[in-house]
Amino acid sequence: MIRIPIKNGDIDAALDKFKAAKKEQNQKFDEQVAAFFAPKGQDEPEQKKPAKAPSYQSILTRSRRMG
Repeated sequence: MIRIPIKNGDIDAALDKFKAAKKEQNQKFDEQVAAFFAPKGQDEPEQKKPAKAPSYQSILTRSRRMG
């Protein structure tokens, strides 16, 4: 959301500021979208899934082995 205050009833100046801010916001958004959909390079590893937590059975088995 872009908020531009109107000072002294000068709507034209506020509209110009709004258009400039909107253009900048659109440019930033386009860059973020392009970066998100850019093909993954060879140097960039894919994000790995977090390791699964050990199951209850494996914890019991390990504790029995330890004594």
